[in-house]
Amino acid sequence: MTFTTDLVQAEKGFRLQYSSAFTSTPCNRDILLVINGLSSLGSQTNFLKELDFIANYLISNWTIGPQQTRVFLSLQVDIDFAIVYPFDYVPTLDILRQTILALTRDAPDVMQNNGTDFESLFRYGTDNTDSDTTFVHREGIEQIEIVFVAQNPIDDQDFYEATEFAHQSRDRYDTKLITIAMGQNIDVKKVGTLSYGEGFYFGADYPNLPSIAADVNKAICKSRVKGCGV
Repeated sequence: MTFTTDLVQAEKGFRLQYSSAFTSTPCNRDILLVINGLSSLGSQTNFLKELDFIANYLISNWTIGPQQTRVFLSLQVDIDFAIVYPFDYVPTLDILRQTILALTRDAPDVMQNNGTDFESLFRYGTDNTDSDTTFVHREGIEQIEIVFVAQNPIDDQDFYEATEFAHQSRDRYDTKLITIAMGQNIDVKKVGTLSYGEGFYFGADYPNLPSIAADVNKAICKSRVKGCGV
């Protein structure tokens, strides 16, 4: 910004830096990352690849801030237990990245964790009790839930329960659910039926996860669609 003192002489003023919700990357959203820390990952190496993908590819350009993109973490380590990090714990991109990469302290060996329950990722992936204040979303800001899945449902009951929770996320909490199926032997489309719809489910083997980062970020900012699943 420049102040003009007369017609021919300009004096230096001050510099104004502007940012708002509209300058957020990928866009202004409240995003819950449901990170898989279960033995269904198959190895600790795969867990590290999952964390590397999230920290160094998926969120690498996100604009994190109280009035911009807010992120919440939920690390599922057991059927009945998740470790959560509210936005206040990860208020900047650097802290968020460091926290994600340090989740190995919470799960030093995923093969010691229970991995026999598919629906738990969807059950604990949302604020599904009225008294829960962990994932406090902003009024009027679109809510995104990204679930990292490493296994097919154990049986029909497991899948039906997951479906119920996925629909609850959408219909009760108006959340856009994105699924990321990881590994070679996972049914990407079946897992995707729990997502928000076509264009909101993805799949890749662990070494290839970085290849889907750009498309996932586009999905975060996509317009809403009618219906749930594919």
